[in-house]
Amino acid sequence: MLERVKPGRGPEWGGGGIYSLRLHRGSLFYTLAFEAVSTLLRGDCSWDSYDYSLVGPPPRSGGDTYNAVEAVDGKIYFGGWAHAPAVLERKGRGRLAEVLFTNKYSILHEMDVDTGEVKLLWKEGAGDRRLWACEVSEVLYNPLRDTLLLARGDGHINCGVFEAGRRGGVRKLSPTPVLKGEVFMDMACFSIHHGWGGNPGLTCVDLESGETVYTGEAVPEEAGLDGGGLDHYREGAVFQLHTRVYVAHKGGFTVFDPEGGGEPRFYRVLDFGDNPYSPTRTNALYLGGGVLVPFNTPTAATVRGTDELHSSVQRSSRRSPAPTLLVYVTPSDMRIVGSLGARVTSMEALGDKVLLAWSTQPNFERYDATAADASVRGVAVLSQDALLAGRPPPLSIRVDPGWVGDRVFGGIPLYGYRELHVDPRGGSVALEAYEVSDEAPVKYGREVVEGGGWVDASNLTDSLVVMRIVKPPREGMVRVRAL
Repeated sequence: MLERVKPGRGPEWGGGGIYSLRLHRGSLFYTLAFEAVSTLLRGDCSWDSYDYSLVGPPPRSGGDTYNAVEAVDGKIYFGGWAHAPAVLERKGRGRLAEVLFTNKYSILHEMDVDTGEVKLLWKEGAGDRRLWACEVSEVLYNPLRDTLLLARGDGHINCGVFEAGRRGGVRKLSPTPVLKGEVFMDMACFSIHHGWGGNPGLTCVDLESGETVYTGEAVPEEAGLDGGGLDHYREGAVFQLHTRVYVAHKGGFTVFDPEGGGEPRFYRVLDFGDNPYSPTRTNALYLGGGVLVPFNTPTAATVRGTDELHSSVQRSSRRSPAPTLLVYVTPSDMRIVGSLGARVTSMEALGDKVLLAWSTQPNFERYDATAADASVRGVAVLSQDALLAGRPPPLSIRVDPGWVGDRVFGGIPLYGYRELHVDPRGGSVALEAYEVSDEAPVKYGREVVEGGGWVDASNLTDSLVVMRIVKPPREGMVRVRAL
């Protein structure tokens, strides 16, 4: 029943995706963005679909692009946003247009998995052409108060941590803009949203009182293992593992210790400088006691460049250094377990299978709207055993020197790889390896590669290898391969 979805009507920012995959009581829920359609598939091959008609009149667009979904007691709660009706303003004779936000609403719905009945619990709009009310980008269940916790950070008005009653009513717990979150011990912890910049941060509220009990910000230069800092921060999923809270973001993972009060630690993973390759706009999946996180080919791109800045962003965002890679995180290692050509927008476990929702296009920029969604979308079904017990896929990476300059880049998990090949194309690249550990990291040493050559990686199987260009390539890109 999970058929491939071709482009349909969905006036918005280009390529959407299948989001909010959630299995609950034998039924599978998901949202199709930007067409603003949520569907519930049942085991008896029946289904119910909802077109966001409770939000406003057509044409409607949106739904969810952050996987804001929760399941409790036979009910699916889904957040996100919707334009109802969607308004496009065309300029000149081009085919693209600008999205106006006059009718954009942040929303919270409830769907009954037995009857398919949908209720709109709450909506809020800003009523402005350029500004919007902060989207609902996370929904968490609070078992101590039988309420829902909402993360809101993507927007301009009324951001923060909110508590929603399951029968209605919303109140603000914290004004700190947050994007994603997870329940951790007796807290709910959320990534602090700086508007696609700044440093990784975490804030936690007490599940019983709603009061803020922890706030931590990591300065990557001080928290990082390699001392290389972090540029163009964009956060992704938040997950808990081995008494720590992880924030996945562009450039890797920052690990926080809200309970013990230890200093944050930044692991550089698949960081390619100015290129927007990252684990954003997807979710983390608990699997086999570890966590699966996709690092996607650029999740945002601009179609056209009208000035020098936009042209630079366009060149960077439309070229991918690597395919989408699935990174499996455990308390003692990080490993690459899968390689895909498309970006992964949502994941869910189904028995011994893993469902991966994919999309062929990134989100385009604000002024690149079309009257239809630009992407082809679908769901791949993979075996858990094949992911977790198989050998890592062959890896090929191309890094434009302009993306990284003289900064540290990479962070390649070498678990399972036997050989590493670096070709600096006439330049030279310095390599450093670090152990993945909760304790003080172990630095294995430094090696300078000139002219290309294979490095024996058998003794680096539990390490991350970072790089820095010592002498720029005379031509082309720095190429990295692992087998």
